[in-house]
Amino acid sequence: MLDDDVDIRMAGLFALGDNYSIEDVPSLVNEVLHNNPDTQQHILHNLLSSSEQSACSKFFRLLYTSLDEDSSLIEIVSYLPMFWEISLPANATEIINTIINITFEKPKEHSSQIVEILLQLEKSLVFKKIRSFIVTGSTGQIKEAIDLIQNLNLQDEFENDLMQLGSVNTIFTEMVQTVLGMK
Repeated sequence: MLDDDVDIRMAGLFALGDNYSIEDVPSLVNEVLHNNPDTQQHILHNLLSSSEQSACSKFFRLLYTSLDEDSSLIEIVSYLPMFWEISLPANATEIINTIINITFEKPKEHSSQIVEILLQLEKSLVFKKIRSFIVTGSTGQIKEAIDLIQNLNLQDEFENDLMQLGSVNTIFTEMVQTVLGMK
């Protein structure tokens, strides 16, 4: 699947079957980077519906590190709703957690748009992850969480979390007050 010939790559993809393992991930990411929407959707379908949970996580981590910018990640993430109903619950949770973790580890220009798509899929899980970064994240991750909350107009959902953060950590008091419209 690492060949330049599209026919050879397609044969390799179909030879993998429907259930991908962690060893298949580098080849899958290589194929996704060729920007063929049909194969991208095929790969996501199989990842969500029948592959190992660890393959899902490794796929998104390797894909993210292979991209120059995260606009291509938005394209891949935007396909997730097409297959969400058939996804294995453990894979769905793993994918959401992995993408959110990546977004907070290495925020890029389109982080808000990526999180917005994920909110449409599993709002409670995304909120839980954002809350965990507010409570236990690094300074950069807390700032990213506050920026996301503000950019996506989620102040009402996180008001209590932000108020507690602002009262406990004076570094963020002014930022929290600004986000909540108290300043």
